[in-house]
Amino acid sequence: MSNKSKSTQAFHLFKIGKKPIDIAIELDLPESEVYDLQQEFYALNQLYDLSLVCMELKHDFDPFVMLFEILKKIGC
Repeated sequence: MSNKSKSTQAFHLFKIGKKPIDIAIELDLPESEVYDLQQEFYALNQLYDLSLVCMELKHDFDPFVMLFEILKKIGC
């Protein structure tokens, strides 16, 4: 797949469940570029709300995950 663009390769890796760190290492991309490609991947998959949440949170997902776990426990 190395004859494809790095963005296409990244989209494929996101699609098969690779983590951003793995994509950065495999494609030799900086974190900011992987983050931008991840946002594009979400948009391409019509995950607009998730893309917006990620942009708002930047990289501080811990409070969001904690809130999610609390909401799951109370049945929301």
